[in-house]
Amino acid sequence: MMSRASVFSLGLALLGLALFPASSEAHTIFKKFLTSKYSNLQVKCEACHVKGKDKEVRNEFGELFFKQLKDQELTKKWKSLKGKEKQAYEKEVMTPAFEKVLEEVKKQKNSKDQLYGELIAKGEIPNMGLKKEGGDDDDDDDDDDDDDSRPQAAAWHSSRKLNPSRV
Repeated sequence: MMSRASVFSLGLALLGLALFPASSEAHTIFKKFLTSKYSNLQVKCEACHVKGKDKEVRNEFGELFFKQLKDQELTKKWKSLKGKEKQAYEKEVMTPAFEKVLEEVKKQKNSKDQLYGELIAKGEIPNMGLKKEGGDDDDDDDDDDDDDSRPQAAAWHSSRKLNPSRV
């Protein structure tokens, strides 16, 4: 027989699945690209965006990408697609466009006259640091506005917090 806490946790998980869409925002594609290109980096949304603000508000680093990508309207087109068309667009259009812009950004300097390519390689961009030795830093990601497409994982973690004795 299930306890009240278990029933409550299951209810929260189902509510989470119902309330949160399964798709992520387009910028998460870029975040995933960066972590695949630089497997030694832990990249948070705030590497380009300002925490607690709308995603349209970008920091100095994020503005460099936006200026070069805005005319392509990648996000607008991406949002209009579904299923396999959307996945193909991510792979064939968005990722190559972002990679091209990244190569240009790496050649530019920040307001402190530091080359972005060197900062990226050293993990010295704010919210884009080097992963710690011997482990995955996913648990250390405090992106409260991260556009993770796994609401069920968030609900599961929430349910684990309700009953910490079940570890």
